[in-house]
Amino acid sequence: MVRSQSTGQGTDIIALDTNVLLYAVDKSAGKKHELCKELLEDGFRGNVTYFVPVQALSEFFYVISRGKVKTSIDEAEEIVRYIIELPNFITASADEFSTLEAIQLHKKFGTHYWDALILAVMKTNRVSRIYTENTKHTDIAGIEAISPFA
Repeated sequence: MVRSQSTGQGTDIIALDTNVLLYAVDKSAGKKHELCKELLEDGFRGNVTYFVPVQALSEFFYVISRGKVKTSIDEAEEIVRYIIELPNFITASADEFSTLEAIQLHKKFGTHYWDALILAVMKTNRVSRIYTENTKHTDIAGIEAISPFA
């Protein structure tokens, strides 16, 4: 379930997908980098509250500590810790029910299991919108996928 819920009344919480987190630190991504960096900075300043599934944080850590957007493991850990500790970034992990929900979404819609797990955790925590580059998941499980690049 949700780690913390320090949001104001009427606040619309939007989830962040792994690709948005990655573009925020990938300076070579040009306009995508600038847009995603601005989204995260809004959360850092407390202007908006974001939901970040632990699955997305884990994928983000793995890619930035080993992939194209290479940082040291210590730097990658620092970024993840910063996101976890900020009050405007709500994190939640999968439980046994969201795991079963992800399996059902995978079977019903053919969604990649790890993407389905992010959607299931969102659904469990009543988060219905996600910033993502992968908008093919629009309307799966009542989740609205919003491209910040559109």
